[in-house]
Amino acid sequence: MPTFNGTALPAVNPTVFGNTLVYRVLAGQPGDTWAKVFIPARPNGTTAWVQTSQFVWGSSNRMLQINVSNNTVTIFEGSNVLLTTTAVTGKSSSRTPLANGWVEEVMAGPSSAYGPRLISLGIFSDDLNSFSGNIPKIALHGTSNPELMGQYASNGCVRVRNEIITQIASMMPIGSKVVIVG
Repeated sequence: MPTFNGTALPAVNPTVFGNTLVYRVLAGQPGDTWAKVFIPARPNGTTAWVQTSQFVWGSSNRMLQINVSNNTVTIFEGSNVLLTTTAVTGKSSSRTPLANGWVEEVMAGPSSAYGPRLISLGIFSDDLNSFSGNIPKIALHGTSNPELMGQYASNGCVRVRNEIITQIASMMPIGSKVVIVG
């Protein structure tokens, strides 16, 4: 069961945003009764074995890599680079965590500050216990401040130019692998 600050969180389907609940499968395949999955919980990288009877299996050979040492976002298809762009990552008090995740949800940005699209990455902040009263999940989204590209200026989320987040959202299937490296 996913937890937040020691409190169990129900795995709700659909999610609180009305999207289908998605896990990244680490072990298992269609036809198996159980699968080992990453779950959206602290600490990042938490895994669980879940029954697959309700699964709709999917696959993607796309990967989203966020590099916080040079503030870039790169999309791979297999070993081929499809896109690389400059980004804004977390400031020293609210760093973008180094972690493995997945494209958990893609939705409209909740305000112009987030740009036109927001991609939840199945990763939590290591530094914040809440963000605007909500669970501090890390997302890739657009920005109303494109002049900050290349800087460490966010609360842990990763920001890219609005035209780029729209492109990335169309390129990354739900469930695709996400890796944040330093």
